[in-house]
Amino acid sequence: MNISNLTKALFGFVIALLFVSCGGDQAVSTTEDFSIKIGLKGDPERLNPMLSSGAINRQVFQYIFLPIADYDPINLELVPILVKEVPKPVKITEGKYVGGLSYQYEILPDAVWSDGKAITAADYAFTVKAVMHPGVQASKWRNYVKEIVAINIDASNTKKFEVIVGREFILATEVTTTLQMYPAHVYDPSSSLLNVTLDQLKDEQWYTDTTAKDSSLVVVADAMNSNKYSREIVVGAGPYQLKDWKTNQYVVLDKIADYWGEAYPENVFLQAFANRLEFQIIADETSALSLLKSGKLDVLPNISSVGFDGLQNDEKYANEFDFLSPQIMRYYYLLLNNRNPKLDDKNVRRALAYVVDVDEIIKNLEFGNASPTVGPIHPSKSYYNKNLNLIKFDIGKSQELLKASGWSDSNDNGVVDKMIDGKSTELELTIMISGSELGKKVALITQQNAIKAGIKINIEEILMRPMVKERIRPRNFDMAALVSTQDAAPVDPYSRWHTDLAVANGQNDSGFGSDRSDKLIEEIRQTTDAAKREPLYLELQEIIYDEQPVVFLYSPRERIIVSDRLQSSSSPKRPGYFANTFKLK
Repeated sequence: MNISNLTKALFGFVIALLFVSCGGDQAVSTTEDFSIKIGLKGDPERLNPMLSSGAINRQVFQYIFLPIADYDPINLELVPILVKEVPKPVKITEGKYVGGLSYQYEILPDAVWSDGKAITAADYAFTVKAVMHPGVQASKWRNYVKEIVAINIDASNTKKFEVIVGREFILATEVTTTLQMYPAHVYDPSSSLLNVTLDQLKDEQWYTDTTAKDSSLVVVADAMNSNKYSREIVVGAGPYQLKDWKTNQYVVLDKIADYWGEAYPENVFLQAFANRLEFQIIADETSALSLLKSGKLDVLPNISSVGFDGLQNDEKYANEFDFLSPQIMRYYYLLLNNRNPKLDDKNVRRALAYVVDVDEIIKNLEFGNASPTVGPIHPSKSYYNKNLNLIKFDIGKSQELLKASGWSDSNDNGVVDKMIDGKSTELELTIMISGSELGKKVALITQQNAIKAGIKINIEEILMRPMVKERIRPRNFDMAALVSTQDAAPVDPYSRWHTDLAVANGQNDSGFGSDRSDKLIEEIRQTTDAAKREPLYLELQEIIYDEQPVVFLYSPRERIIVSDRLQSSSSPKRPGYFANTFKLK
């Protein structure tokens, strides 16, 4: 072979090698066996967001069910998902719905359910009707959706529809857009809700009379509430579908072949780079961390500060993982029963705030991964009241406040007492905790500090569901360690802080409220201009701060550990990560 031919051969070999190399890289990024293994602390209760939207459930169903629009995880702006655009509302000036708002939506032409059926306006109407159905266990969504008064489907285009909200208020757009959609043909195959109106579903007498004659509405409610439509038949519009679920072991989601959302690569809700998401149920964090270190897990969210910082500072493993700590819109607090004669004085409530050493808790339990807070608005919100001073740990001030309200240790037993309704009553309280390690430690620290001020605190461990249902909502409690979560949408303080809900089974669990706070809450709800809402938010926070109806603690950072083999990112939007957007490096 001459030099010329040899050169050509070598050149060809190099080109071929480069081609193979490039082809290999491409194959890695699109390989069919690219799966992401995610650790979950518990088994999902059900994959049915209408009935249960808890944190563990959300981590799974967010890839199956989609709303027509939602807040982007990165820029936190409301973006369309299943519709062409999020329209501006039009105020209705005449007719039956005068004073209300009209929204015109059009579903994307190529949007289909995971079973291949087209997504239509009828599916949107079914979703809202199912929420409003008195027999469906969707009370949380129902209180949200009740503002929708009519849905009008375009007779000439099954993808177009009008949504009418009965009045103008801050969350009107969110009410019409952020509900996860359900396919009518799957969840209501007999079309029982097709010709039922929202007005009828809101009429208790109509529902009672109708179901007495025809059980079809009861049948659809029973189906929606059943495990069948939460574990066996789960059909959504997202990029993944349920493949397998073994209770307390794993949940497997597979990417939908030829998914329609691939036509919209910039929409993060429609992305799906992994072909499979495997959720491994691992209650024990030590076991979960061992699996992570051995490469049998790729993503581990909701890690304790001890586990998170321990691995991050371990030279052997630190470079093998990415450590994500987004500021999730969540805060911890101690709920107080303001109706309890021992707690109906704001001096006593503030005295309790002074015995909680928030700085110590953040330093020793959260390893600094948290920020103290003073009220019900998350510190990340622009209208968080930064002018309110943090209530710092101070036993002396706690004692002063108790003394000012007539509490003293008359029998020298270490617990202050006072005459209430003619009876000597000691300031002895019980704090309920759900059983988490963090809750236990916070309660113990508070218990140990409170006795120094003369307040005796007992600790009662009770599961969260019965705690809320059997104790908090019937108002049979003193204190409870709880967490509150918020979204990117404007905060509507009505359900938690208005006196309308300060009744048995209402959501204003503390019992807080006054004429002025109620008026501010109502004005906040009715003011659509964000700039005009801000001073209202600020004043409401001042009132809550002064009354101290609950003890506000801090806002934690989420802690998520991700294998370094993945290109990952975090978000302040719950649950803090979106595995569908993760790619292979």
